[in-house]
Amino acid sequence: MKPRLLLLVTPIVAALALPAAADEHDHHDHDFHDHHDFHDHHDFHGHDFHHFTAFELSLWASGGWFHEWHDGRLGWWWVTDGVWYYYPAPVYPYPTYVPEPVAIVAPPPPPAYAPPPPPPVAAPPQVAPPPQSWYYCEELRGYYPNVQTCPGPWHPVPAGPR
Repeated sequence: MKPRLLLLVTPIVAALALPAAADEHDHHDHDFHDHHDFHDHHDFHGHDFHHFTAFELSLWASGGWFHEWHDGRLGWWWVTDGVWYYYPAPVYPYPTYVPEPVAIVAPPPPPAYAPPPPPPVAAPPQVAPPPQSWYYCEELRGYYPNVQTCPGPWHPVPAGPR
């Protein structure tokens, strides 16, 4: 009969203990967020590993090593909570110092070359204007437009001062 009683009592005791454990976890979690301005991920850059809280140490230790390219740099990366930390070599079981952030310097963009200007449009060839002429009517002894009609032929006369 005692094993049955033990089976009944154990879940009840565990259920009563859960709120206390949750309160303690919430307390640490609030302390962590109250003292740090973290958004989606916990960024440990600038933090001293030896002063981590229990919650921070747990989060730090939950990371993993990756040897690959990241942010344009090949190396060993400790990744925890979505944040990458560069190391020259892995440290097991996890790093005991937080490195400085990796400065990523993007190469300058290639110079922008403007396309060459279009070739100049060739000016039309200079054509000599047709010679200016006045038209003289011998019968009425006058020039057009002063004389509008001429009973005989019009005679072209080179234009010039009168």
